[in-house]
Amino acid sequence: MKEKTIKDLINSLSKIPFLFVGSGFTRRYFNLPDWEGLLKYMVSCIDSDKLAYRSYQDKVNFKDNPYGINPSLASILEKDFNM
Repeated sequence: MKEKTIKDLINSLSKIPFLFVGSGFTRRYFNLPDWEGLLKYMVSCIDSDKLAYRSYQDKVNFKDNPYGINPSLASILEKDFNM
């Protein structure tokens, strides 16, 4: 019996997931964006202004984010993206 690889598993799904499994994993093996690249792409889908990403960054308080600003930035962006 052939073991399934991660690529086989992903190809068998009806939707394409975004995997955040470790630093550089998705970029190295699947040529997908990192956290910041994905967030910048999502911002560009809802706002063509080149400064829009910076505007979202300005909404996040750097001091209150011990894990970095990306999770908070993603939450703010999600609200606008789903409108």
